[in-house]
Amino acid sequence: MDVQYRYDTMNEDTAFKRVRIRKILLPLLEDMNPNIIETLASTAALMQHVPSQDAIVDAGPLALSELREMPQSQLFENIRGWLRANRGTTRSLQLKHIQAVARLVNSPKSGRLVELPDGDSVVKHGGRLAFRHIKLEN
Repeated sequence: MDVQYRYDTMNEDTAFKRVRIRKILLPLLEDMNPNIIETLASTAALMQHVPSQDAIVDAGPLALSELREMPQSQLFENIRGWLRANRGTTRSLQLKHIQAVARLVNSPKSGRLVELPDGDSVVKHGGRLAFRHIKLEN
């Protein structure tokens, strides 16, 4: 099937917000952060799910066997909720941190560690994930 390309002048009309965002705002943001598109995509991936009532809010150790049964979106949601319960905030956590903890869940090796911002870490040991906070001296 040979489909002819069609030019739509509305895609250039800055009277539309979507065009102003694409033509003006994103290039300005890209000047400040060359990775803005990836950053926004990562943020959107983290925020795409509204927290469910089943999300983990307990700050205690997590059983790997339960986490391994979860689909990825639920796993990410639960890791994020668990980290929030332990840290008191999700500030400075990025998608790469959630992904690293998720990889830890599915890694066959025990005794592994994921470092998080602000001196926090997640340790895998004995079929569980445990949160650790190391007080950093100034």
